[in-house]
Amino acid sequence: MSQWYYRHEARTEGPVPTEDILRLLRDGTLGQQSLLWREGLAQWHPLSTLRPELGLGPALPPAPPPLAASATAQHAPARRGLSGCAIAAIVALACAVPVTAILAAITIPAYQDYVTRSVIAQALSEAAPVQAQVQQAIAQAPSGSCPANGQPPFRAPGDYAGRAVSAITIGKFPASGACGLKIVLRRPGQARLDGKRIWLEADGAGGWRCRSELPGRQLPAQCRAGGR
Repeated sequence: MSQWYYRHEARTEGPVPTEDILRLLRDGTLGQQSLLWREGLAQWHPLSTLRPELGLGPALPPAPPPLAASATAQHAPARRGLSGCAIAAIVALACAVPVTAILAAITIPAYQDYVTRSVIAQALSEAAPVQAQVQQAIAQAPSGSCPANGQPPFRAPGDYAGRAVSAITIGKFPASGACGLKIVLRRPGQARLDGKRIWLEADGAGGWRCRSELPGRQLPAQCRAGGR
């Protein structure tokens, strides 16, 4: 199910499910011109253009103009040209379109980075107890030996699934020979996050090195620096 962000009173709110967007529309918090965005959209869109995706029917067309009150009114010559107010409205609309595009270009990547950092922080928090157990097992095991999934007290990788984690694999990293954890992120519906990996590698001196296949700007400081 899509998670939505919306603009309300100059603030960006979200993510919220579709049901919350419909509730906000019913109670008048959001209107047809309220801006919405979800993962996969290139920019913000008015709610009215997303009605089918929200499960709503098409917006009702505007009411037809009233009939002329008299024959005199019917035969009155039409006004030529645009009024000053109409011209001002057109100019304001023309200026608003590029401003909206600029705001979208700034806020959407920023929110994507914010969501990614939040998911990674949650995943590291969920993995922290396992990391502590691995640290203790390394200290008690013979030199060069690493704990692994299935060795008490460690469970199978999928048994560590949580809100932001789908699996945690425990063992030795082939490239370095060091012990550590491989954390697989869980974020259904978000391909840029779901299934991505974070590696926590014990450095042999009580510390940890952190790395990931995600862009460095989206990682916490300890992973960008390569240590923890």
